[in-house]
Amino acid sequence: MTRLFVKLAVLVVVVALFGFNRSHKVEKQAKPFVVMENAGAVHSLYRELPLMEIAQALPSGSVDAIDVDTRYPQHVIGIVEVTYPNGKPHRFQTTFKSSAGKTIVKQWQPAEGNPGPTAVGLFMLPENIVAGITKVSEPLE
Repeated sequence: MTRLFVKLAVLVVVVALFGFNRSHKVEKQAKPFVVMENAGAVHSLYRELPLMEIAQALPSGSVDAIDVDTRYPQHVIGIVEVTYPNGKPHRFQTTFKSSAGKTIVKQWQPAEGNPGPTAVGLFMLPENIVAGITKVSEPLE
C-alpha cells in the first residue's frame, strides 16, 4: 500500500511540474547516452539522471504519458517523442531493450487535449536498458 502511495505521490508531483500546456519539441538540458530514431519516433535515454532534473529540463505541459517505477535505484530515464501521421491521435507501443536482450513493452497514447501531431512519453526503466523502438497504430476513433 505504501509503494502505491509513493508512486501516486511521484506522479502527482511530476504532472504538477509539467502542467497541461503543449510544446511541439522537447528541449533537453542534459545529454542522453543514446538517441535512436525510427518511423517518426525519437528515443533519448539518460543514465542516473534524477527525475526532478528531467522535469525541470522539459517544457511545461510537454509530456503525454508518464510511467515512473521507483523500484529502480539505478535507472535509465527514457523520453520518447513521436510525430504521428495526419495529426490524429494514435496509440503507441514502445519496446525498450536491455543489454541482455530482454524487453519491456509500454503502451501509451497522446494526452487528452493534445492537439498533435507530437506526443511525448517519459519512462523510468532498469539501468541496463540500451535501446528503444516505437510502433504507431491506427488513429483512435
